[in-house]
Amino acid sequence: MSPVVYTTRDSQTKEVQTILHDLEELPTDEHLSIRKLRERLWEQEREQKLEMSAEHKRPSKSITIDCCDFRKLGVFIKPGFFDVIITDPTRGEWRQFAQPLAETICRLLRANGVACLYPGMVNDDQWHDAMRRAGLKKKVRIASLHENPGSILFNRSIRHCYTEIVVYRYKPRGTLCTNFPLPDVIHRGIEKDRHKWQQPISDSVKLIECLSRPGETVCDLCVGSGTVPTAVAQVGGRKLIVCEIEQKLVNAALGRATGWKYHFCNPMPESPFSVPIYQHSTSPI
Repeated sequence: MSPVVYTTRDSQTKEVQTILHDLEELPTDEHLSIRKLRERLWEQEREQKLEMSAEHKRPSKSITIDCCDFRKLGVFIKPGFFDVIITDPTRGEWRQFAQPLAETICRLLRANGVACLYPGMVNDDQWHDAMRRAGLKKKVRIASLHENPGSILFNRSIRHCYTEIVVYRYKPRGTLCTNFPLPDVIHRGIEKDRHKWQQPISDSVKLIECLSRPGETVCDLCVGSGTVPTAVAQVGGRKLIVCEIEQKLVNAALGRATGWKYHFCNPMPESPFSVPIYQHSTSPI
């Protein structure tokens, strides 16, 4: 039996018919909203893109993607290895991840290094408290403005029109020096084709250009669908090591970061990882 979908306009009725036709599996719910149908179609298209992501690869020696939890990366990489860390953690799970993530950032970041965090709108104070307790010093907040009207928050009382990025320093010395003036307002587009919380490449490009120098090493501890690797590929001249625990998102990151090629390999002998690692390939095209 076909699901019942409530609509308010003829245009929505036509959209529902199109979505039901495009879905490979019809939902079993008896009552559905058009929003839930859109989400199901988005999930289906996302899965298709993730399946295709790993097919587009080119060689480079400058990037490594580890399929592992960020805490294992923190054990494997020597302390003070990274110059800049940009990361967008699972914000709703701050009770479980905020303090371990903050401590991992402090362990991996060099003295006077910079960390950029997407703390979210609801639990930003909790994330900031964890960063402060670990030893990071807040430098500036950046507002990444949404191109289209944002989501409705707090019982439909607030329209959320920007995404916050907080810039921290670890063991800071003197003032923050940047390659270019770092704006505290960034205008962004919408990129959600591979992950619900996917951030636009323009944010990371601006942060990398302003906060890192050629030859320095950038890190993302929650790489998701590969926004930071793609931004590093676009900016050029930087080395990158990132990690992601979900294999499908590792594949998505590989596919998005055009200009890179990886091959599947076993963990290196000195690595404590019990999961496979993706590393750059030295083989020709």
